[in-house]
Amino acid sequence: DPGQRERRTEGLVQLLELRAGSRLFDQCCGIGRVAAPLVARGVHVHGVDGVASYVGSARARCEELPAETRGEFRFEHADAFTHVPRAACDAAINWYTSFGYAADDTANVAMLSRARDALRPGGLFALDYPDMERVRACFRPRSERWRSTPRGRFTVVRDAVLDEHRQMLVDRWTFVAPSGATHVRAGETRLYSRAQLRHLL
Repeated sequence: DPGQRERRTEGLVQLLELRAGSRLFDQCCGIGRVAAPLVARGVHVHGVDGVASYVGSARARCEELPAETRGEFRFEHADAFTHVPRAACDAAINWYTSFGYAADDTANVAMLSRARDALRPGGLFALDYPDMERVRACFRPRSERWRSTPRGRFTVVRDAVLDEHRQMLVDRWTFVAPSGATHVRAGETRLYSRAQLRHLL
């Protein structure tokens, strides 16, 4: 949704006080959905992700932007639990629930620490994360989304289990192509309460 993308970009620009020439660390950058609109505004983005194909896609998105107005960009295939950009950044983001993949609190704190280490003194950090209270209030065990394309309809079904004992959200995603071929992916997200998250930060 272009409107939603523009609102997100403008929100981050305001929240993180970004302008053309600002340096941003995109921790777990994925395919560049957040980074590319910011690069288009002249922000210099250093992104990192553990999936090499995502890094390639993020780089390709930014290469398509008009060279005369885009910011500098560098995307690396690396471990976000350990990676820190060489140049200090004005701001950092961890977006689209890329935090909390580890059941081990020490590992999750390490990821937050790398975001902190990336920042200049006074730099700002934004974390997109579904805290336990929000997940409880909005929880649905099954949801389905689809998108029509020239090739047909793509469907995504999400089955979720809220494991309160382990404080984990367990997801099983089923992707159905127009041909009927399916691909299943599973994952877990560590859920912290708002108080716990404030403590970690």
